[in-house]
Amino acid sequence: MHVDPHATCAWNTLLAGKKRWALLPPSTPSELASPDPSTPARLWFEHQLPVLLSKGLKPVQLEQYPGETIFIPSGWWHVALTVSENFSVAVTCNFMDKKSFEEQVAILFAKSPDAAASWVKRVIEAGLPFHLQSSLANKLIGIYRVEGAPAADFLQAACTKEEDKPLNF
Repeated sequence: MHVDPHATCAWNTLLAGKKRWALLPPSTPSELASPDPSTPARLWFEHQLPVLLSKGLKPVQLEQYPGETIFIPSGWWHVALTVSENFSVAVTCNFMDKKSFEEQVAILFAKSPDAAASWVKRVIEAGLPFHLQSSLANKLIGIYRVEGAPAADFLQAACTKEEDKPLNF
């Protein structure tokens, strides 16, 4: 049982086999959801699930079959166990929605404004959608104004491409 890193959401599409899932909301204390994060899924279902049920907690439980996709929201505890006889094959992807993205950017800015500035420039040059460019730019301006650095020049260079109109700050 774990929570995905960096406030990411995830989806998992099962191609073959069968999986059993349990999910708990973010408000579940870690000592109840996952007292030992290294516990294998089979043992979690055998030992921790009965503990949760005895305390009145009711995880969302489901079985996943080939062709089905499950969505795991940011911050939700989850565990998956292959219950088919031989194996399972799945494709999964973690991603950040706009809210999670902005939260993680704020954390990065707080830890290292210079590293954040460099990262923002690379992300924008790679083709970040415009609405996220604006969000990053606003956060970076706030950080650099506090630090006294010339944010507008940096951001103008980072956010402008030949074919684009420059962002106005």
